[in-house]
Amino acid sequence: MTENELTQLHGRVLEVLDLAGIAHEDEYAITVKGQDYQLDCLLPDYYACVEVDGTSHGMRGRKDRARDESLLGAGIPTLRLSQRLVDSETTEGLMRFILSWLAIIEENTAERRKRSTKDALWD
Repeated sequence: MTENELTQLHGRVLEVLDLAGIAHEDEYAITVKGQDYQLDCLLPDYYACVEVDGTSHGMRGRKDRARDESLLGAGIPTLRLSQRLVDSETTEGLMRFILSWLAIIEENTAERRKRSTKDALWD
C-alpha cells in the first residue's frame, strides 16, 4: 500500500468521525512508560484511539499487539480498523461500527483517565 493510499484510508476514517461529531486529534504524539508512540487518531472525549491499518500491517501484528497493550495499560484502548473493513463498509456502516465500540468503552472512560496520569506523558 502506498503512502497516498494509506492517507486516503485514514482520510475516510477522519471523515466518518467528523460526520459522527466525534472530536479527534490526528497524528497525536504520546509517551507511555518511556516509549514514544504516534497515534493515528486520539479521541479525547473517550480517552481512546483509532488506528487505521493498511494491507501491509498484517506483518506487524505482534508489534501492534504490544503497542496496544502498552496503551491500554495507560488507560487508552485502541480500535484497529483494517483496510478491508474501511473499504467494504458504507460510511453509515463504518460510523455504526465505531459508535458501537465507543458505547462499549464509554462507561469506564473516567476510570481510565485516572490511570493515565502516572503512566502517560502527553506532548
